[in-house]
Amino acid sequence: MLTRSGVATCATAAASFAAGRVFGLPELFVVGAALVAAVVLAIAAVTRRRPVLTVTRTAHPPMVHVGEIARVDLALHNPTGRRSPSLTAWEAVGAGSVAQFRLAPIAPGATTASSYRVPTSARGHVTIGPLRIDRVDVLGLCAVRTWLTGSGEVVVVPHVVPLRFPDARSRGPLGEAVRTRAWSRSGTEFHAQREYVPGDDLRRVNWKATARVGDLIVTERAPESVRHCTVVFDPRLPDGSDGSTFEQLASAAASVVTAAASAEVATRFVAPGIDLRGPTVAPDTMRFLAGAAERDEAPDPLAAGRGTADGIGLVVLVSAVGSANGWSGPDDITLALMVGEHALSTVGTSTSRGITVDGTSASTLSASWDRVVHGEVRA
Repeated sequence: MLTRSGVATCATAAASFAAGRVFGLPELFVVGAALVAAVVLAIAAVTRRRPVLTVTRTAHPPMVHVGEIARVDLALHNPTGRRSPSLTAWEAVGAGSVAQFRLAPIAPGATTASSYRVPTSARGHVTIGPLRIDRVDVLGLCAVRTWLTGSGEVVVVPHVVPLRFPDARSRGPLGEAVRTRAWSRSGTEFHAQREYVPGDDLRRVNWKATARVGDLIVTERAPESVRHCTVVFDPRLPDGSDGSTFEQLASAAASVVTAAASAEVATRFVAPGIDLRGPTVAPDTMRFLAGAAERDEAPDPLAAGRGTADGIGLVVLVSAVGSANGWSGPDDITLALMVGEHALSTVGTSTSRGITVDGTSASTLSASWDRVVHGEVRA
């Protein structure tokens, strides 16, 4: 393939031939012939031995939060028995970015490495590759382009705000609701074992443990905590909302799912047409949210089905417009995490949407969550 310089050289040669004929100047024929010869030699130089390379790419890390650093490492191997020429490499990075770098000659059987940064300023699935290598002659007149098969992906997921998941010891309105629900169910769960002290209820003596160690051992129990959490993601936006509202919706949902999964609570994520659960719910949710976009459709509890897990449940609606009605079971507590200008001013109170949290920004989400869930705000 001729480069721009090659095309210009051919045009100049044609003009020289034409001018030489019109004006009867043989010198111009010589110039034209020399230019044509240069182009022919350039074509022969770059097409005689096409570069043969293989590429292996590794993303570090393959999943990254918005704004964090990610890079791709390339390992280019020369499997042939001859030295590769100097090359220029181009790798597509997402829809509108290209990584470009020079490759020095690679010895037979050798491997060379290169790396580049991946843009992570926005959520999304960033496709990397395929790799294009160009061989250009020394005069820059002709280039041979070779595509190396294979591609990869870096998943840029929403920012996660660190949240402490509620339990029966939480002191905020949500913690109170958990304790009230636990006592109404007469629910307790194992907390610890310790040696007997005078005054302990003998009904709490663990006789198997006592027989094993030779001393009286008492089992302590605590009020039942949240056993399962359903995060309902509503992708609708009110009229007039800008893109930042949806970004915060995605961030809020990612933050709650991460907190619940980290607390080893059975976690479920629901969105229109999506129902994720199981041991990989956190990374699966992140991958979904990386590509999520506004939709004029609310999650349907009748279509998805309400969770059937036993014990106290927490239903967290993440929305700028909606209601969590229909998602809560008899032992569930509803938390409405509202985003945008429609976030309720009555944060921490119980309304038709449930107990409310303001998730309009990362800072308000962190402070409001601590106040509602734990009855305090971390400094």
